[in-house]
Amino acid sequence: MKPYNRYNNSYSNKNRYQNNNYNRHDSEDESDHIYTRAEVEKNLILHNIIDFDYKKFEVYKAYVVFSDDPNSFKSRPIIVVRDNGDTVTCLKCTSKKYRTDNYWEKCPVEDWRYAGFTKPSYIILKEKLEINKRFIFKRMGKLKSEDIQNLQEIGL
Repeated sequence: MKPYNRYNNSYSNKNRYQNNNYNRHDSEDESDHIYTRAEVEKNLILHNIIDFDYKKFEVYKAYVVFSDDPNSFKSRPIIVVRDNGDTVTCLKCTSKKYRTDNYWEKCPVEDWRYAGFTKPSYIILKEKLEINKRFIFKRMGKLKSEDIQNLQEIGL
């Protein structure tokens, strides 16, 4: 057996923790995974979530509860519209292009890389959510001025 050294590729922390479910919410390709309330609570405790200084039009990653099942969550990007103390009012984001031409239902993020997205994304305008701050676990970025202007023209 070879002794461990940092140049030995057979042992690495990356490979060791690669399939660990505790890190699942950090990966981008797990966006369709549905979390239970217990999984969300465990992930939030294990990652020592810090309190961010929430500003309007910043993009965060949060656990969003399904409206039809309060025990199921999805990790998704959100855009903060207002800080309400213990909660934030926000809009959901998605990378799936809707099959509608109605601009009022979705708004494309023009500079999606600057905002922290890994692929072209859209802001869902149909409903505003109110999320407890403890379910927000990662700051992704901020919308650029042209994206903010588009949202302000709509009335946000």
